[in-house]
Amino acid sequence: DTEVDDTCSCLRSLVDLGDAKANEEEPSAALALYLKALHILKALVPKTQIRGDRSGTDLAALFVATLDKAQVVATLVDQDSASRQVWVPESLVFREATHLCCEAAVQEKFEGPAALATVRTQFQKALRLLLCLWLAPDATIDDRTALLPYVQPLVLHLQQAHRDPVSVALAKRCLARHSARPDSTNRDRSMSY
Repeated sequence: DTEVDDTCSCLRSLVDLGDAKANEEEPSAALALYLKALHILKALVPKTQIRGDRSGTDLAALFVATLDKAQVVATLVDQDSASRQVWVPESLVFREATHLCCEAAVQEKFEGPAALATVRTQFQKALRLLLCLWLAPDATIDDRTALLPYVQPLVLHLQQAHRDPVSVALAKRCLARHSARPDSTNRDRSMSY
C-alpha cells in the first residue's frame, strides 16, 4: 500500500533523528521522537491488518525496532534525573528540518556541484521529517496550514534544482492525502508545483 510505504519512509527519518539524539546523549529528546514515531505507526496498524499486505510486515518491523529503542532510552531517562527535560517532538523535528535546509543551502551556494549528493540528501531528509508532522494522526488543519509554506518551497527546490522525482512524488501523495484546508482550492494549490 502506497500510504503505508510513504509513511514508513518518512518515519525512518524520524527514527534516525531519535537515534542521533540518543547518540548525542539526549535520551529524553530521543524518547520523545521515538514515542511520536510509535504514535504515527499505531494509526497505520489497523489499515495493514485489514488488508494483510506486504506493507504490514515492514510496518511491524519498524514498530518493533522503534519500540525496542524507546525502551532502551526510557531506561536511560529513568537512571539519569538530569535528562528528564520535557521535549516536544514536533519542535525537535521542525528545528532539525530547518537546520538541515539551512546547512544544505549554504553548502549548495558555496560548494557547488561537488556537494550535490550531500545537499540533495539533506533536503530529502528535511522533507521527510516535515512530512512526518504532516502525516501525524493528531495533526490539525492549522498544523498542516502552518507546515505548507515550508513543505512547498522544499518540494519545488527538489524538483527544479535537484531533479528528484521520487521525493516530489512522495510529497505530492502525502499532501494530497491530507489537505491543509478542507476546501478544494487549497488542494489544487498544494499540488501545483
